[in-house]
Amino acid sequence: MPSDDLPDIPECTVTRLDDGRLHLTHESGRTATAHTARGAKLVGMALCLLAEYGDPQPPGMRPVHLEWRHDEPTLRTGDPS
Repeated sequence: MPSDDLPDIPECTVTRLDDGRLHLTHESGRTATAHTARGAKLVGMALCLLAEYGDPQPPGMRPVHLEWRHDEPTLRTGDPS
């Protein structure tokens, strides 16, 4: 993905870091990084959910930062045996 082709994620500003990862900053101040556009969309949704339903951060604490290190989510259904 070219550096100017960044995913559009609601309530988030997306930039590309020097190492190629995508960095998201949510309107709430919480941040996240991901290696792929799909991962960025997933952590972007998580940031939106945290902003909507999470408890406010205590004063003096750093804002939450999420790191999505997977290329694709691993989803499993059914009996593991």
